[in-house]
Amino acid sequence: MACFISTHAQADPGTLHLSKQDTATQLIVDGKPFLALSGELGNNTATSLEYMEPIWPRLGAGNLNSVLAAVSWAQIEPQEGKFDFALVDGLIERARANNLHLIFLCFGSWKNRFSSCASIWVKKDFTRAERTAHQV
Repeated sequence: MACFISTHAQADPGTLHLSKQDTATQLIVDGKPFLALSGELGNNTATSLEYMEPIWPRLGAGNLNSVLAAVSWAQIEPQEGKFDFALVDGLIERARANNLHLIFLCFGSWKNRFSSCASIWVKKDFTRAERTAHQV
């Protein structure tokens, strides 16, 4: 699942929406069609704000207007019912400071056949998080 974050849009929900024009659908940001000229970070690149610091200027130098960053469930809810959005908030803040829009690629429990994105508390609870066999 991907989630587009307009780092420039105000609180008005109408600043970011999809508009259907005949057979095409456009992403509208701040009242104008938006073409994402994006760079995609490696899956683990955005796991640390400190690690990202030297990367932000490089994204700007690439004439990009947006960046795709992966975030996993384990990063957001490391303990059941205890949410930590410090990383996400920091990424949004740094994207704004570098004049970039941010597109989050959100991983829930599974990615590429492995449950590496689920929080450890989910992985340890075999009664609530039943395992299934996958064949490829």
